Amino acid sequence: AKLAGISGERSNVVAVVEAASGRILHSLPMPGPTKHVAFSPDGRWLAAGSFQGHIAVWNAVTGERLWSAEAHESQVNNLGFNRAGDLLASGSWEGTIKLWDAFTGRPVTATTRAFPTNFPSWPPGEASRPGLAGSSKFHSPTSSGSLP
Repeated sequence: AKLAGISGERSNVVAVVEAASGRILHSLPMPGPTKHVAFSPDGRWLAAGSFQGHIAVWNAVTGERLWSAEAHESQVNNLGFNRAGDLLASGSWEGTIKLWDAFTGRPVTATTRAFPTNFPSWPPGEASRPGLAGSSKFHSPTSSGSLP
C-alpha cells in the first residue's frame, strides 16, 4: 500500500511513501506549496493541487509526471477522481469546479459558484497528522474520494 504526503504546511514536494516500511518511493516536485493530494481509486495516479491554483498528475507507480497546468486563479481546495480514474475534478477558492481528462489534462467542463468550493468531506478519509516538519497530510488510494 502507498500513501501520499505533504510534509509541512507549505511544502513544494509531494512524497509517495510505502505504508508498511515508511520508505519514500518518489519525491514529486510542485511549482508552489501543495494544498491537496488525491489518488485514483486503483492507486495508479496521483494528483496534487497548490495554493497558487496549479494541478499536477503523476503515475504513482513510476513517479512520471503525466501533466501539469495552471488550473485555477486561486488555491485548489479539493481534488478527486471518478471511479474509473479517467476524470479528475478540482475545486478552488475562487469558486470554480473543473473537470479534467486525468491522462491528458484537457479541460472537460467548468462551472462557477458564488462561494469557494470547499467540501470538508471530499475526499473522505483525509487525515492530518502532526510531525514531519509541522503538519503532514496523508492520503491512501483506499481513502481517496471518488465521484459517482
